[in-house]
Amino acid sequence: MSNKVLVHMQSAVRGFRRLDAALDRVGPERLTQIFRTLKLQSLTEVDNLQTLHQIVLALEAAASGDGATR
Repeated sequence: MSNKVLVHMQSAVRGFRRLDAALDRVGPERLTQIFRTLKLQSLTEVDNLQTLHQIVLALEAAASGDGATR
C-alpha cells in the first residue's frame, strides 16, 4: 500500500513540475482559461492525477501551439 501511495505522490510531483514549466512559457492567463473549461477555480480544487494530467497537457499544447510567453 505504501508503495502505491509513493508512486502516486511521485506522479503528482512530476505533474506539478511539468505544469510549472509550461506555465512559465504561456503565462497565467492560459491557466485561467483551462480552469474555466474544467469548471475549477484554482489548483487547490484538483483532487486527482487525471485532472492534473488534463491541465498539464492543455498547457503544454498551448505552449507548443502558439509559442506564447509571459
